[in-house]
Amino acid sequence: MKKIFLTLVTLVSFAVASKAQSNTVNHLVTVTINEILNVRFNPTATSNTTFTFDTGNKLDSGIVNTSAASLQVRANKNWKVNVKAQNADFATTSTVSTAMPCGILAVKKSSGTYVTLTTADQEISSGNKGGWGSTGFALDYKANPGFGYDPATYTLPVVYTVTAQ
Repeated sequence: MKKIFLTLVTLVSFAVASKAQSNTVNHLVTVTINEILNVRFNPTATSNTTFTFDTGNKLDSGIVNTSAASLQVRANKNWKVNVKAQNADFATTSTVSTAMPCGILAVKKSSGTYVTLTTADQEISSGNKGGWGSTGFALDYKANPGFGYDPATYTLPVVYTVTAQ
């Protein structure tokens, strides 16, 4: 009996002695994700934003450049893309008698409706959050200056801006 008692005391002692002590601490980890909205021209797509009016028929009816450029958006929020002309008139390095207004140029998302350019933002597309590969769309341009402008080369910066919806 004495042996059984000593065995039990020994086992209880080992059980108490082998119980590891523990201590717990917390470490608060913070992750901050800012609003990310980026727009770019697709680096692998071709661009066709030059219009050459070399016949009377082209000046009469205008020229459409289908899939003239391709935009991509990268955003962690639903987004919209606006378009506008940077300037009210096209620039030229020649002296011309009449300034050519930005309104001779229209742009649309290939599946959308043409928007005549002004210097005010106009929505051209919208979409859901995602990376470059899931948010691209092609742009069509249409230029229709008519016969009221001098022969020259005219240029106009077109501005695309992505904002959160």
